[in-house]
Amino acid sequence: MDKDIQIMHALRDKGDAMSFDEILKVVKITTSKLNAYLMHLLGQGLINLVSAKPRFFQISSAGHDWLKQAEANHKNQDKPLHASQMTLRDHFAGAALQGLLANPKLHPEILKQGQSWIESSAWAWADEMMKVRSK
Repeated sequence: MDKDIQIMHALRDKGDAMSFDEILKVVKITTSKLNAYLMHLLGQGLINLVSAKPRFFQISSAGHDWLKQAEANHKNQDKPLHASQMTLRDHFAGAALQGLLANPKLHPEILKQGQSWIESSAWAWADEMMKVRSK
């Protein structure tokens, strides 16, 4: 779990302000990293500084909304693709797709032919690269 989401969960679950030390115990990262995360979350308006000495933080209403969206995104996403799960053909198709999309001369054809054309073209290039590689 991302540390920013972990911090937001801790603040939400507490339901009240949490001290820096309490957050540090939950998140289990270095003090300097926690400072950086908290500064980022403060800058985004996702948490509020309730008191400066000692430092207490509380999740903001925008933070609640952000956390709900982050949780929804996490539930709806596929498992992360690790390099070991990607075949060489997949890699070649991705590289071909990038090259095709980056070529401005092909943009009219892509718009004319549509998504299935660009997908089949990328896989065709990948298959050709696999053939050349096997020689």
